[in-house]
Amino acid sequence: DTLSAISARHGVSVAELKAWNGLSSDLIEIGEVLLIRRGGGAEGSAEGQRRPRLPSPEPEPCVPFTADPGEEGMVAPEGLSHAQVKAALDAVLTEALYCPGAPSGRAELVFTVTVGCDGLVDQVLPSGEVPRDFLDCVAEVIAHADFPAHDIEGGQTFTYPVSVSF
Repeated sequence: DTLSAISARHGVSVAELKAWNGLSSDLIEIGEVLLIRRGGGAEGSAEGQRRPRLPSPEPEPCVPFTADPGEEGMVAPEGLSHAQVKAALDAVLTEALYCPGAPSGRAELVFTVTVGCDGLVDQVLPSGEVPRDFLDCVAEVIAHADFPAHDIEGGQTFTYPVSVSF
């Protein structure tokens, strides 16, 4: 995409796109997320803040668990590594900045996430002492994370604590 193509698609000017996103040139990078405002407020929200818009990831074939127990007699699926979980979440969490109802000050959030063997998020259970709309929006962002397929047939569940300051 180019700024001119994006501006034409959304009915805004290139100058507006640049101002809203702090861009000093027309150069944008692949994967860069741009804020697009309409009618003086950000897209999708009456409060002037847009709700995140993320593509839904495509399912991948599950990784078969074929380990041979050998002489040890015990094996377990590997599932997702810490690095894989971090990479998938890092790719979407900046979108959570656009969630309406962000609290002021510091907040501790916890998300219990289950990722199916196909790499799709099956469930996100959020908790934290913040407005429910904000918590649900961040959970929705996490639900769009694109994890790699893995070998735990029933899905892998992990807890993801987040400390935020606004």
